[in-house]
Amino acid sequence: MNPYALLPLSGFLANCALAAAVFARNPRAQANRLYAMLALAIAYWSLLKFAWRLVGDAESAEILYRASAAGWCLLPSVYLHFVVAFTREGEPPRGPSRVRFAHAAGAGFAAAALVPGAMVVEMVREPWGYSHVPGPVYTLFTVYFIATFTGALVLLVRARSHARTKAVRAQCGYLIVGILPPLVGGVATNMLAKLAGIHVVDLAEVLSTFNAGVVGYAMVRHGLLAVTLAQALETIIATMGDALLVVNKTGEVVLSNAAAERMLRLSSADILGRPLSQFVRSRIVKGAIESALPGGLQVEEAEWLPKGGEPIPVMLSASAVRDREGTLFGVVCVAKDIREIRRAMLDLAAANQALERQAITDELTGVSNRRYANQRLGEECNRGWRYKRIFSIAVLDLDDFKPVNDTFGHQAGDRVLQVVAGVLRTALRTSDVVARWGGDEFFLLLQETDAPTAKMVCERVLAGIEGVVVPGVDLPIRASLGLATFEPAAPPQDADSLVKLADEALYQAKRQGKGRLAEASSLSVVSEGA
Repeated sequence: MNPYALLPLSGFLANCALAAAVFARNPRAQANRLYAMLALAIAYWSLLKFAWRLVGDAESAEILYRASAAGWCLLPSVYLHFVVAFTREGEPPRGPSRVRFAHAAGAGFAAAALVPGAMVVEMVREPWGYSHVPGPVYTLFTVYFIATFTGALVLLVRARSHARTKAVRAQCGYLIVGILPPLVGGVATNMLAKLAGIHVVDLAEVLSTFNAGVVGYAMVRHGLLAVTLAQALETIIATMGDALLVVNKTGEVVLSNAAAERMLRLSSADILGRPLSQFVRSRIVKGAIESALPGGLQVEEAEWLPKGGEPIPVMLSASAVRDREGTLFGVVCVAKDIREIRRAMLDLAAANQALERQAITDELTGVSNRRYANQRLGEECNRGWRYKRIFSIAVLDLDDFKPVNDTFGHQAGDRVLQVVAGVLRTALRTSDVVARWGGDEFFLLLQETDAPTAKMVCERVLAGIEGVVVPGVDLPIRASLGLATFEPAAPPQDADSLVKLADEALYQAKRQGKGRLAEASSLSVVSEGA
């Protein structure tokens, strides 16, 4: 038996074992399935090379060489696909077109190997077995092979430099270390030497055994190609919607996620190593570092400080990180953008205010309605009984309002009511209440107002109404008004008694000729109740 045949045989056995181990570790992961396919392709290639080193004629060796092309022609595209899946697991793929092109090119080269004179011109007998003389297509394949593997290595190096955890950096490093020797050795001995007309022992299969050992060690020691806690944590941090910054015990940022970088409009390089105070305006983080958050997690509203933008309101959660001995490592800060929440709260508050105004406002005149007037009257009576506070109320009724509606129409009558309501709002203070009591009646509540003052206000109201001009209404507008005062020395039994007193005063004003004011005393109501 040719002793050189043992070299590809070792590659076959090592890669079969590696494929089984990788697939068994996590068969559902795309990266694992692709790496198992890669190992099987190397094993298939190694097995046929083992066979052609044992055959005794060049024709049989060439047949086995062409058959092995399905293995070594697909290696570059499968490895590139694996690296894309490994480095971008959980993210949208950024290079699917490149992967598809690489697969198509590999399949094309494998098909070209079946064409006589394309990949191989002839097989030459060497001390270690038969070696091939490259054809014209083999040169193109060499360029494709080197370019594809170089692109995959660039992705691994980039992923290692951007990794946020030590475990992920180590895994990427072992993949790089494992693939470099068989790649460099294979390109040098299997490709470049052959293209230069130099025939040496092929080392790709032997060095693939080294790769299998490195990857196997990384699987055991660093959880390579397994869903580890570090990988899961990094995926969660990278894809979480809320911004995350981790600071050390001196207050410098040591970790940031993509959401924080987007919100701050900065790259991780611009954030890491800088004081947290440059990015967050908060009280609890400083307290977390100084006192290690004795109460555990703390939450407050804070401000995020993006580059070149307005501060962003956030709900900031801070939690100290300690080891088992209680030594402070740092503080984890998670910030949730609450701009939408605040806008929603403001919109909700505005909607509630609008509903409240609608519930207490007369739709036609815009003054308060009877429901609100009764509510305020009850409150004032309670204040009067408890704190001996004086106030006055008045009931106003328009004189001869029915002819306005009958003669000029209800729309004209509505305009009269609106004008009168405007006069009442102008004559009273903002702290007083003007309400439409019903029909053409209005209710006035004058806070902290005794009878003489209330009389002056009511006379001003009547004068204002008599002077109004309503377009489309060719009749004089007048009103009668009944006034009653809550006297703490002799208060009414209830709010209804006070309103009844004002109503009786209004009827008295009507009987006396309308367009005037009549006063009442709460004493008469008390005596009636007695």
